[in-house]
This record gives sequence, C-alpha cells and structure tokens, in this order.
Amino acid sequence: MDAEAELPWESYFQWQKSAYYGRVRECDDVNDLIREFSYSTSTSYVVVRSTKNFGNFELGQSNEDHLVRFEDDGRVQHGSKIESNGIPFMVIGNKLMECHQGPNHRKGSDSKNLETTYHDYKQAASKKRATGTKKKGCEAVIHLREILFFPDYKLPKDTAYWREQKSRELRRDLHSGAYTEIDMEKFIYIDLPKMDDHSKHIMGMAADIKAPIDGRIVEKVNFLVDEGVFNAKEMQRHIKVFVKELFGSANLPSIFNRRFYPSKGDIQKLIYRRRQKLLYSLVDQENLLKKVEDWKKENAEDLWFIRTSASIKRPLNEDESENEECCVKDEDQTLLMVYQSSWQKRLLERYGNELTFLDATYRTTKYALPLFFLCVQTNTGYSVVGTFVVEKEDSKSVAEAIAILKDNCPKWNTSNFMIDSSEIEAVAIKLVFPDAKILICDFHRKQAWQRWTSSLKNNVQDQEATLDMLNRVAESLTEDDFQSNLRLMKENPLWKKQPRLQDYMQKQWLANDKHKSWVWAYRNDALTIVVHTNNGVESQNKAFKYEYLAPFRVKTLSYLMTVLTQDFFLDAYRKYLANNVTMSSGWREPNQHIPREMHHRPLHLIKHMRETEMKAACISNNMVHVNGDNSFSVMSVNNDGIYNISLGNENEMPSCQCREFKRSHLLCKHFLGIFHHVPGISWDSLPDSYKNNPHFIVDTDCVDTCPLLEDTDIPYVCSSELTPDDEVETQCATKHTTLDLQRSAKQVREVLHRLNNLTYIVDSVEKLITLRHNLHELEINLVKECPSSEGLILEADIEKEKGPTRKSLKRKGAKLKELPSKRKKKIATSSIKGRKMRSKPHVLGVSSHRNLVCKGAFLTKQRENEIIKTNYRKTVKAKVVPTSSADSTSSKSAVPSSLGVGTSSKTAVPSSSGVGTSSKTAVPSSSGVGTSSKTAVPSSSGVGTSSKTAVPSSSGVGTSSKTVGTSSSALHRRLEDDFIADLKAQGLMKNSSYMVKRNANVRYYVGGEVVEGHDLQTLQGTRWLNDKIINAYLGLLQSKQNLNDSEHIYIITSYIAVIWKDNRYDYLYRKVQFSKYSWVFVPINKNDNHWILLAANIRDKTVNILDSLHGDNDRYIEHWRRYMRIRAKKVKDLDCTWEKGDLRSSRQRDGHSCGLFVLMNALAITKGILPSDLSQRCATVMREYVASQLITNAEKPPQQKTLCDMVDCKKPNREPWVKCDVCGRWLHYKCVNIKSASPGGFECPICEAQYG
Repeated sequence: MDAEAELPWESYFQWQKSAYYGRVRECDDVNDLIREFSYSTSTSYVVVRSTKNFGNFELGQSNEDHLVRFEDDGRVQHGSKIESNGIPFMVIGNKLMECHQGPNHRKGSDSKNLETTYHDYKQAASKKRATGTKKKGCEAVIHLREILFFPDYKLPKDTAYWREQKSRELRRDLHSGAYTEIDMEKFIYIDLPKMDDHSKHIMGMAADIKAPIDGRIVEKVNFLVDEGVFNAKEMQRHIKVFVKELFGSANLPSIFNRRFYPSKGDIQKLIYRRRQKLLYSLVDQENLLKKVEDWKKENAEDLWFIRTSASIKRPLNEDESENEECCVKDEDQTLLMVYQSSWQKRLLERYGNELTFLDATYRTTKYALPLFFLCVQTNTGYSVVGTFVVEKEDSKSVAEAIAILKDNCPKWNTSNFMIDSSEIEAVAIKLVFPDAKILICDFHRKQAWQRWTSSLKNNVQDQEATLDMLNRVAESLTEDDFQSNLRLMKENPLWKKQPRLQDYMQKQWLANDKHKSWVWAYRNDALTIVVHTNNGVESQNKAFKYEYLAPFRVKTLSYLMTVLTQDFFLDAYRKYLANNVTMSSGWREPNQHIPREMHHRPLHLIKHMRETEMKAACISNNMVHVNGDNSFSVMSVNNDGIYNISLGNENEMPSCQCREFKRSHLLCKHFLGIFHHVPGISWDSLPDSYKNNPHFIVDTDCVDTCPLLEDTDIPYVCSSELTPDDEVETQCATKHTTLDLQRSAKQVREVLHRLNNLTYIVDSVEKLITLRHNLHELEINLVKECPSSEGLILEADIEKEKGPTRKSLKRKGAKLKELPSKRKKKIATSSIKGRKMRSKPHVLGVSSHRNLVCKGAFLTKQRENEIIKTNYRKTVKAKVVPTSSADSTSSKSAVPSSLGVGTSSKTAVPSSSGVGTSSKTAVPSSSGVGTSSKTAVPSSSGVGTSSKTAVPSSSGVGTSSKTVGTSSSALHRRLEDDFIADLKAQGLMKNSSYMVKRNANVRYYVGGEVVEGHDLQTLQGTRWLNDKIINAYLGLLQSKQNLNDSEHIYIITSYIAVIWKDNRYDYLYRKVQFSKYSWVFVPINKNDNHWILLAANIRDKTVNILDSLHGDNDRYIEHWRRYMRIRAKKVKDLDCTWEKGDLRSSRQRDGHSCGLFVLMNALAITKGILPSDLSQRCATVMREYVASQLITNAEKPPQQKTLCDMVDCKKPNREPWVKCDVCGRWLHYKCVNIKSASPGGFECPICEAQYG
C-alpha cells in the first residue's frame, strides 16, 4: 500500500491490506466507507444478494451450522484470501454488491416471455421510451464478508491435529449452554473493485449526472415531508443547506451531481412516495380517523367530533383485491366533522355573544363537501372560531354541527347571526338559537341582486338604475326612511314596468318581514360595533384556499384538516396574540401623545379616534348645545341640520343621528366636539358597557399583566396627532439626548401648527386675544431659556451623529486605483419651432399606457408606455454661453426653460405652456416668467416677455435680468391675472354647474378614470374633491403635456399612497422608465381629509411636497425614497439619492380647496410658474376650469358602449362583462385578466388597491 497517496475512503478501514481490501468492525462503518468510495470514484452499487440479518448477527446455538475455518482462499465465498493466524473463525454472512450498470438479471425472463407469445407481431409498449435499459454488463463488484473470530481457541501449533482438536472443542462449547461466555470478535471484510474493473459504461462527472440519489438525501426528504414540506422548490433549498452541513462550504460536490442535488422531478417522486407511505389506509376517512386520534392525544382540550359516512370501506383482507368494493352501507349515517380548539372556544365566548358570522366555502377538497367557518370580529380583525364539514348541505346537518359547538361553549349565546342569503343556514340557526336575529350580509345581498338582474330571462331594463333603486331601500337608516324609499321605489316607472322584478322582490326579499334581515334600519341598536358585510370572512376563505391549500394537489379531507389545524388556525391566532401584546401597556410604555383613555386599547380604535379628532376640529363652541343629562345637539358643518347625541347609560348604548355613527357605532366627530367644548364630558362619561367592550380593549388573557404606573391624564382637547407609524413608539424620559431634544422640539412645532390652523376656525375675538397674550408670555419665558450673548440669541449648535465619511474609511486589501466616474449627461434642448405633432391616442384624455391589472392585493403595471417609448422626441443640442452679468450676450439660439417655458429667436412664438418669450438671444431663466426691458411681444397666454440678455438659473423659472419700478406684490398680482387669463383662454364652459347637474347620471371616461355624475358634483360649491376627479384631471394633464411639450410628466394615481401606509412598495411600474420624464406627480390623501401633491424633479433628483396647509410631510418624502430605492433594485432605473426640494405651495384660506391646490400646483409646474406665486384666487377659478376640461375632453356617453371602466380599456369585440361588487364598475373580462366570473363575487383591481 502506498501511504503517500492515501485515498479518501481508506480512513474508514480498521485494518487494511491495500487501498481496496481491509476490514471494519461495525456495519455503519461499512455504509460510510462504501458511500465515500462511491462518491470519490463516481460509481454506484446495488445489492445483488445478501444473507439474512447481515451486519446484525446475534450469537446463538444455531452457530454450530457454520463451518469452523482457520484460513480461507476466497474461492468459495468470493473474496480475497483470509490468511491463517492460528485463530479459528466462522463466515456468518456475506453480501454481494455490483455496479448499478451491471448485468441485466431480468433479461432471461423477458426473452422467455417473448417466446411464449402466440402471435408474431410486436407487442405495443405501455410507455414508449427512446432508450433501453441502463444495464450495460459491467463486472465490477464489492464483496462483503462478516467474520466471527474466537481468540480463546487459538492454535498452539499450526498442525492438522491441533486444528481438529480446537475445532471440536469450539463446537462442543457452542453446543453447550456456556456459549455466552465464549470470547468472540466480529469483523466485516470488504473487497472493493478497482477502476479498471469497470467497463462498458461512462465514468467520471458524466456518471454523476445520472447517479442514484444518496441515502442521506432521501432520509432528509422523508423527514421534511413528515414536517409538512411538500413543495419541490422549497425542498431543493433545504437540500442545498443540508449538503453544506455534510461537506462544509469548502468541499461541496458539483451542483450537477444528482447524488446530492436531485432534480425537481426526482424530488417530486420522493415526496409522493413518502406521502403514500404516511397514509394509514387507501380510504381517506380512515386516515382522518387515525390523525384525529393523534391530535386528541396532543391537545386533549380541543373539540373533535367525527362521524364517518356510512359508505366507508373497511380494511382489505389478504385474499381481497384493492379493486373490490367491500363496504358496509347505512343510509341513515352521513359524514359530519366538527373542530374547535381551546383558544377558539375562548374567543367565541369573548366576542361572539353580540354577533357571529357563518359562511361556507366550496371546492376545498376533491369531494363535494362544503367547509363551514364560524367567525367572530375580534379587537384585531376577523378570526375563525370553529369549523365543520357536512356531507349533505341541509338545515338538519348544519344545525347538528352548530349544536355541537354550542354544547362545547356554554357561555356562547349570540343574539345576532350574519350569513349570506342562504335559507338553509337561516333555518339551521333558528333551530339552535330561536331568539337570534338573522342578518344578511350586504355583500351577498348585492351579489344576489346583481346575478338576478344580469340573467337574460329576467329581462331587466337599465340594470344599473334598478340596482341603485334597490340599494337605496336597503341602506335606509331609519324605519321612516325605509317606508319612504319603499314607497318611492314602487312609484318608480322602472319598477312598474318590470313585473318579474316585483314578483322576485315581494316573494324573496319582502314577504314575511324578510326585509328586517337586510335593511340597515333594522340592525340591532344594542350592537357595540355594527357590521353590514362579512367581507372579512370572505377574505379568510380566500386566504385559506389560495394561500394555504393551493400547494396541495390531492385535496383530501385529511390533508384539509391538517392544513387547517396545523397551519391556518395557528397563524391566525399568532397574529391575534402579537397584535394584542403589541398594544399592551405591559409590553411598551404608552405614547404620551395619546390620551390616557386610549392607553391599552386596540390599534384600530386609536386610529379611528385620531382620524375622528381631526374631523372634529371644524366643530366650534357655538355649534354644541346641552339638552339635558347625557343629551346634546350638534349643528351640522355642511348644512343647517342638527344631530341629537346621547351618551347612553348601562342599559342604553351611545347614539348619534349622523350616518357615520349609524354605519359602525364608533364615536363620530360630534361626540368629540362635545368632549372638546362641554366641561366635564369626556370618554370617561360613556357607559362602561361601551368603553370596556371586548372590541375596545386589549385582551388581557394574552399577556401576563403587572401593576402599571398611573397614566398621565391628557384630555382630548390637548391631544396631538399620532405618529405616522402604526406602532406606538416608546418615549425615553430618563436620558435627555440630542435625539430627545430634536423630538421634543418637533412635537412643540406640531402643536403650534395645529394652533395656527385653528385660528382660521375660531370666531371669538375674545378667545383669540386671550390666546395671543398667553403665547406672548410663553414666548418671553422661552427666550429666557435660549442661549444668548450680549442680549442676542445665539444660533443652535446641535451636532448630528454622523456616520463614517469617505476619508475616515480605511482602504481594505491592496492599494487600488479609483475607477473613472461616469460623466454627467448633458441635458440637450431644442426649439419647438417646426416640431411635428404626435398622433393622438384613440381617446382624448386617456393615457393609453396606463394599463393596470390585478396581481395579488395591489396594482402593477402590465405593459410599457408605448407612446412615450416610440414617440419620445430626441432633443437637439444647443450652445448656451454662460454670462457673468445682465449685460453679457449669448448666441442666437432659443432654448426652453427646464419647466417648459417656450422661447424663440428674434420674434416671440407662443409656447405650448402658455408663456411666450422673445429675444434676440434667449436662454433659460430662473423664475418661469419672462419680463421685458425693451420690447414685449404678447404670447398666447397674454404674457409677452423679451429681453436682450437673460441669465440662466437652476430653478427653471424665467425672470428678466432687470426689474424696474415693479413691486413684488404687483408682480404676483399680475402673474395671477395672467394665469387666470390663460385658463379662460383655453376655454371655460359656460354654466358648467348646470352641465354637471344635467349629466348627473352619465358616466364619463377621461384621464384614465371613469367619472360619474356624483364625482363631478364635488366640483360644485365648497365640496371636497374626491380621488376620481384628482386622478382624472392629472391624467388628462399628462396626456396633453406629453403630446404638446418636451417637458414630459408622469402621474402615479393616489392609490399608491394607500399601500404606502402599510409599508408596501410593490406598485413599481416595472416597464415605465421614470428617467425619460421631467416630473413625476403623486397626489396623496393625507389622513383621509387633506390633499397634498408629491412632485419629484427627475432631472434635479429632488422631491417636493406641495401642501396648502404647510404641514409636516417628511414621512411622504421618506416613503418616496424607500419606494424608489426598492424600485431601482427591481427595475434598474434612477438608482440615486433624492434630496428634499424647495418648491412650496401657497396657503389656502378656506377649509375646502386643498384638492384644487393640488391640481393648480401641478398645472403651474408644467407652465413654468412657481406654485407659491398663485394664491386662493386662482384656486377658486380652477373649479370651473377643471369641470369644463373633464366634460369637454371626455369620451361622450353614446361612445361608451364598447368601453369598460378599466384603465386603458382594450375595446374587445363581444367580450363578456363583470361588475365589481364593491364600487359597481363594469369591466371586460379581458381588461382585468379573468376568464370567468367567480361565484364568490368579484372585486376590481382599483378597489383592491384602494381598500386593501
């Protein structure tokens, strides 16, 4: 043996004669040696024959049958020679392993079968294969022999006599009872083949590609399957990690070695085989029974009730075929399975006594078995608190299951059940809960009406108007409203002309007081939280079917219950626990900005109170009146109405007559107005039955509570806005660091900002004077605390904690040269004179590249902006001669400003932005308004400017080099006049308010949005603009700007800010290159009551927030940075640092123009005007301007027959339609990428993004 070239497997030998022959003691060492030998030589071996219990020998009297030997030449037992050393031994076992490409041992039987055929034609193969067997006749084999040595019987002399004597003595002792005292040693001799022994097949790396899978990998796969891993891709990731653990990172085998890296198909086969072995029976119900027994042992407190179907098969006997039908039939017994865990029981008893939900989902298994979920609304959302499966969906079976759950929960006695429009469920509930009130979910009610009116046999005229008429009846808030709406419906000509509709509504929805189950007016006033729909339950069903159950191909009942109990329910409860622990005072200190009453409360209540308090800021003191004990009246903000409010008592819930309160029974702004302006009235004045309802407090059973410190009493009138994050941040009061100082100063500025806003609302001069004196005293005290020198206040010197700079970072490794940096790309510009106009899209005002599709729970871009990609104009470089003063000159080339101000040479040409400039030598200036020192040529907008020399500047707004005899206010006034004149020049529709009212029931398609009459009515009077108007006008502005100007803009709709709130940044516009544009605009609805505009300057890499109330909006800048950072990684576009810009909006002077300021600021930027130069006067004109632009540029109603409500409708021919059950939009199947309408209802992509 050559010791210098030791081979990898040699270390396993306990004794060896050569690298291919030796012995080991244990059978495990044999397996490890052969495994290492196979891996090192790229070979594989299979067992041909082996003695029984090879490697597991046990000494017994049967050993007398073995021949006692003193040497072995190997010819009989096939192996190398065992030389004599005087110790007798027995060969008690042997095993023969051959190369897996060895002889074909089945070849003879195959040929024999062919000879016995009675026909001479070739039999058709069951599976056609392009290749034959892998058996190539290789003669390489491994010989294994298990040897038992007896050292006490060693020969004193190697002669024939002593061999005979010792052999008889050994046999005698083995035959006697003293064999247990005999000293024995066991070894396994291994005779390995050399590489030359292999023949007729490939070797090396090519052989590893088709090598059999290693046994350790198979064991790992089996283990992971037992743990619930069934996905092949996920299994491959686990295998890669496992291989690294086996070999370490340095000696990994090739990734193409099938022995350790099996293919996806190989893994799927291994998973299937293991899952088949895990089955207790071929009958699924028997598997379920066995699993239920195991689950009962693990959790004895859980409820399991299972009754198998009468047609269940009994286990097959040995003499029966698996195809035989052997079953015991009992017609009276049907399948019923009920499950409820201990924690589900607790949640049902805690939350289910007021309102319980019951809903069925289908197609969860391969059987026709409905799965029922019993749900409640907890303080963190919906939760499943029980489930059952019935074989027959009838009232008797459902009632039996509900009765079992009721017996398991003695404290559960619900007063209300919400279901879909199922008569079976309603009857079943009444059998178990006779006094419970049945409520029909609005979602299923609307779905039933939509399906009935869509049916051709019902011949419904004007389906949309019919549904609106029915919904008005359903959403009546009082019984008087219901009777009035019902009367108006019956007097409606649309109702009178449709007898089938009358018959349907009378029999199905109005007879026998059925209306009390679906009309809002009859919802139980005693409910703490009113719920009109069980969409939360529907979302639970969808999450279970498409997220948890989808990976299972064979959806059996046993797998269904495994996923439910081991994954779905546990994940839901884990989320419930986490949410309650997070908001517990025992986990974190309460935020001192939250009123004491909201400490230890659920997050949804804190958010609601925060939003409601902002709305309550518009309620003044003279609007609140005290009527008596716990009775008040509050004047309406928008009209002359008065709402009566009652704080309630222990026997009566709080109440308000407003629609907002009746919809949810959560405190509305009128309650908070009372808290603010009536002394002694606060949250504590509400009854304990309302304040301490389980929905409004943290579940203390989830946390181990300890005595808490007394909370600071902060009344609502002094409360401030919560931090934008969902989690309540902890305040550290023990150590005052620089961060604490900055945070405290920021909080003070927020309070001052709110005080500033309230000064526009307060109508009492005395209170304003008092406030001014108080602030003056505070100012004097604060000045004393400021550092000063010689009576002058010094600037703050706060050092920010800085990270390591480039100079302070040490170079690592060798001294490397800096790579050359990329030159900044020069922005080429060109004159607009002689430019060809682009062809317009098929619909004016429709951005044809904005095609949004539903993908998950958010919107994504489906295709690239083809118009911008194909028609993007190449700019022509022009020389710009920088000047050092106003008297310098430049070349005779006209260059537009960076915000789209048109310029021309020698004569003024009206620009597309409406601001014309004329000069002999013109270059971009800094203010966006050209002024003249010599001659002014009027432009199309009425603003003529010229100058001999204009100085280039970076802000992109043109100004003249000299301004003589004109004040700043006069310039602003003139600029506003010009802006308004420009709007009028583009055309204001006369009597636009009349046009809106006349077309109140007409739908318009404009700017990528479907705008209806009620949307346009928000442009009237002092109403707030909604998101459809904002998005529609900005989309229209984008289409016009990108057709007529070189300064392209891109609009991201307001829906993206909705998902930003949840820190989701999936709405990436993957195929839109932002770098091709000059500006990106994002309208944002801040706190659901104020519009602001995010304007990103692509060229300067700055982001600006234009807020007409000048609030703190840094969080939206941070959202944009995160969004662009994530987008850059995915899309490879604009991977840069974004700085905060300097653009600001002027301040609004009322409480209803924020949306107009957003549109005005966007328009001003496209025209090269500073938004801060336009005041409230311009915003007022924007109402009529926006209304006229939307109506005149919209696709007219007669042309909408082929258009659906989806952005960039493809106008497919004879395409079926589907209606959104949430917003009522009509969409083509093709436009929303669906093939058929879901029986569970349809929710459009826009609603998914808007409402989550």
